[in-house]
Amino acid sequence: MKTLRKIIIICICFVFCLVGLTACGESSLDVSVSEDGYLIVNGEQTDVQIGKDGENGTDGTNGTNGTDGKSAYELYLEQNPSYTGSEEQWMSDMASGILASTHEYAIVSYGRNYDADIVSGTVSSDGSSVKLNTAVLALNTTAVMPIGEDASWQVDLQGTLLPGGSGGGQFLNSGYLTPSGRIYFGINAGNNVLFIGVNIDNKYFNYCWDVASSTMSEEHEYSFSYKNGEYLLSVDGGTEQHLSSLNVNQANRAEIDDSAAASRELNDKIRAVTGQDFFTFTNIGADSHKCTLNLYSLKITTSSIYGYETLAKHPLADKTIFYLGSSITRGHGGNTDGSSYVEQIADLTGNTYQKEAISGTTLANFGNDSYAARLDNFDFDNEPDALVVQLSTNDFTTGGNGVPLGEISDSFDAEDMNQQSLTGAIEYIIARTRKLSPDTKVIFYTCPLGADWGKRAEYAAYISGTLGKIAEKWDIGIIDVFNAEYIDVACYMQSDNLHPQSEGYAGVITPMFINYFLENL
Repeated sequence: MKTLRKIIIICICFVFCLVGLTACGESSLDVSVSEDGYLIVNGEQTDVQIGKDGENGTDGTNGTNGTDGKSAYELYLEQNPSYTGSEEQWMSDMASGILASTHEYAIVSYGRNYDADIVSGTVSSDGSSVKLNTAVLALNTTAVMPIGEDASWQVDLQGTLLPGGSGGGQFLNSGYLTPSGRIYFGINAGNNVLFIGVNIDNKYFNYCWDVASSTMSEEHEYSFSYKNGEYLLSVDGGTEQHLSSLNVNQANRAEIDDSAAASRELNDKIRAVTGQDFFTFTNIGADSHKCTLNLYSLKITTSSIYGYETLAKHPLADKTIFYLGSSITRGHGGNTDGSSYVEQIADLTGNTYQKEAISGTTLANFGNDSYAARLDNFDFDNEPDALVVQLSTNDFTTGGNGVPLGEISDSFDAEDMNQQSLTGAIEYIIARTRKLSPDTKVIFYTCPLGADWGKRAEYAAYISGTLGKIAEKWDIGIIDVFNAEYIDVACYMQSDNLHPQSEGYAGVITPMFINYFLENL
């Protein structure tokens, strides 16, 4: 490992030398290549052979040779099998520093220097702290915050978060691909919390740590960290605090019983917004949440940021998705006004969609409004990536006792299916779609339902029984919202406990669907 490290350091120095930069600390380096292709560093020939003037080394490999006939690049791949870049890319990645085990961003240093430009408000320094007054700053260097399986990072902040003793703000804010979603660190004196939050469709989902307001109005050291998949906070080097509550729109609060589960839920929202296992910080403050802060220092240290790719658009932007359903697909009542998770997903990702949703309709074919009948309204000539179908609750309540559930057919032919039963209609929709567009993935989703809904037991039994068998027969996907675990916030559902509010779509269904699409489309 020491040999590999030595080789990598030399390679970095060599690359920087080629481009005419000073690297590897403050000491100067004289790097050259001998006639037989060995690196010479400060007059001393090394055992690293790289070839000359772009030629191959003596073993026929291009680039730096390592030990035992293997190049340094090959040795690196053995130690880091997840790396997928070419040898040329590897050299470039080393030179840029993104393969380092840690990465540091010094945003505010010693109360005098800040690596940012003023966007709005005023910023001044008294030699001990940088003072922001209702300000927004654009960071000169984007901070990449990984949230993958082995990722870790720490945000160290020393200063006074609320110099006036009241108010709030978002002291770090993310870049985003669309205005519909972003990630941020924030303060709210009214709720006595610090938080990391996600904005989806102008709904704020703040995962909070409780902090006394008096603490925020005094100078302290705060360490926000992410490690072992969990978000933590420490004040003045004290005991690490776990997430304590989820606050939606600063008005709807639910206690967090399992901080690790809450962290996973938060990560699902972040992935929905970013489409990847990273988010970025690009600003101090935001136009909607300007900051008044006194900062002595602000530093971010992260684990390796290799693999982060600056995306011009969301990974789902080029997908075409069809949606077939009833009221929950349409958006019915409350503050939804005909808009649902469908529009939220499109706003976040930029994907193309077609939506066929009429409230009160059934899958079973009892007229032109049924799911089975409306399937032909879709333009399958576009060869959509997915058809997402709601497992309607209406099939369980229509006519008092619901429509016939039916049996799974032995056939794979749409014409053989009994469209006037629930199961037959489901199989018809799958078979017909496979015929019209064989590569379109068919996905059924279940509905979030309150505990007091009269047909809940029958609905649950169908999901665990027949729907699962249909999925096995046809190899379709299921997004099981009915059995999903999430922090239950009162504002998520309307008073009928059947239909989500817009917050419920944004907080639960939209992230769940996007993450499913990212993994399966």
